[in-house]
Amino acid sequence: MSQPVGDPATAGVEIDIIEYLRNGDYPTKAQHTIHWDVRTPQQKRDFAAPSIPAIAEGFHTFGCEWTPELLIFYVDGRETWRTSKAVPRRDEYMILSLEVGKWADDIAKARLPDSLEVDWVRVYKR
Repeated sequence: MSQPVGDPATAGVEIDIIEYLRNGDYPTKAQHTIHWDVRTPQQKRDFAAPSIPAIAEGFHTFGCEWTPELLIFYVDGRETWRTSKAVPRRDEYMILSLEVGKWADDIAKARLPDSLEVDWVRVYKR
């Protein structure tokens, strides 16, 4: 990823379909983020953080429709963000994770243990 710099369509893009932070301004928000030119001085990102009041309750579906021109994000079947910035035109791979880092707040303040439950993952190709 990030090679060549300045060409996210060729180099690839980190597409965070859902990032959920249980701190600060985020406990009711589903954050969608794209990162490109990662780990370079030109690193860029774009994001949206739509409010989903019941996000901490029960199961939800999260999705991203990836077309040659757009990335369209969904929560529970409802469109929550779309962007035409940095749309990749190469194969990407998927990671499901539960992370802790400086951006997510101090781990000493966390209510632990915590967990992530995933019922299913589906990928469709047109």
